[in-house]
Amino acid sequence: GPTFGGLIIFYLSWRWIFFITAFMSAIACFVAYHFLPPLPPPKTHTELPIKATLLLVLGLFSLMTFLNSLLQLPYTIDLVLLLFSIITLSWFALLEFRTPQPLLELRILLNRSFLIANIIRILINFIFFSIMFVVGLFLQNILGYTPLYTSYLLLVLTVSFLVTAIPANKLVSLFSPTPVMIAGFLLLLIGSVLSAIHIPEQPFHYLIITLFLTGVGVACLIPATAAAAVLSSLREKTGAAMGVFLTNAFLGASIGIAITDWVLSLHSTTILLHLMQQHTILLNNPEQLQTSIYTARGILPLNELAPAALSPENIKVLRALVEQAFIAGFSGVMWLYAGLAIVAMMLAYSLRRLKSQA
Repeated sequence: GPTFGGLIIFYLSWRWIFFITAFMSAIACFVAYHFLPPLPPPKTHTELPIKATLLLVLGLFSLMTFLNSLLQLPYTIDLVLLLFSIITLSWFALLEFRTPQPLLELRILLNRSFLIANIIRILINFIFFSIMFVVGLFLQNILGYTPLYTSYLLLVLTVSFLVTAIPANKLVSLFSPTPVMIAGFLLLLIGSVLSAIHIPEQPFHYLIITLFLTGVGVACLIPATAAAAVLSSLREKTGAAMGVFLTNAFLGASIGIAITDWVLSLHSTTILLHLMQQHTILLNNPEQLQTSIYTARGILPLNELAPAALSPENIKVLRALVEQAFIAGFSGVMWLYAGLAIVAMMLAYSLRRLKSQA
C-alpha cells in the first residue's frame, strides 16, 4: 500500500489515491455481492441499529477531531468535543449492553483474556501505523526524499513483513500466542529505542533498521493477537468477538496517529522556540514563525523554509534548528512507542495460559 501510494503521488497526484480507492472499493463490493455465499437467515427478526450506529459515528468523529485539533482550536471547543465524545460513546456502550442484538457485542469485553487481547491489538496498531506516519514525514519533509524514493524505502517494511508472516503463523500454531507476541513487541522495542538514540547521528541507517524490525515484529504480532482473541472467546461468539476485535484495531490506528501528531507537535515546537532564543533568530511576523513551527512538526518541507527577513546564513541556521527540533520530537515519540511496547509485553505475559489448538 505505501509503495503503491508513493508511485501514484509521484506520477499522478495525491487526489488519485482517493479515486483508485473508490474504484477498488467498488470492485470489492461487486465481488462480495456476487461470489460470497449468502448468510443463513436470522432465527429472529432483527432491526437496523440506527441509534447505536449514529452514536458510535458521532462519538468517534468527535474524539478524533478532538485529538487532531488539540493544539489548533480554542480550549473551549476542545473541551466541548471531548465531553461530547465521552457522552455519546458512554451512551453507545450503555445501549449495547442493554440490547439483546447489539451492533458490537461489547459484553464479550467482560472476558478478561479477550479484553487484554484487544488492548494488545490496539497498542500494535497504535505503534505500527504511527511509525509509518512519522517516518513518512521524516523522509519526505525533513530529509527531502521524493514520494517515489520514500515508497521504495518502505518496501523494507513490506518485504520483512511478508517473509516473516508464514513462519510466525506456524509458531503460533505450534506453541501459544504469548511467546510470539513477546518476541514481536521486543523487536518493536529494540527498533524504537535504536531510533530514539541514534537518529540524530545516522537518520537513514536507523530508519531502515526500525522499518525492518517493525515489519518482522508486526508480522509476529498480528496472527498471535488474533489467535489470543479467538482462544479467549466462546466458540459460538467467535464472529461477534472478531467484529469487536477488528473495530478496536482500527480505533488503535486512528488514536495512535492523532496522539503521535500531538506529541510530535508539542515537543518539536517547544524545542524550536528554545533553540531560536538561544541563537537569537528573530522573525518579523507571526506568519513566518508559524511556518517555521509547521516545518518543525513535519507538516511543511524543510527545503522550502526561507523567511524573507533572514539572510542566507541565518536561513541555513534556522533550517538546522528546525531539523534539530523535529528530530527531538521524533525521538520523543519513539520513546513513547518503546514504553507502550513494554506495557504490551507485560499484558501478553498475562495471557501465557492460553494454548493454541494445533
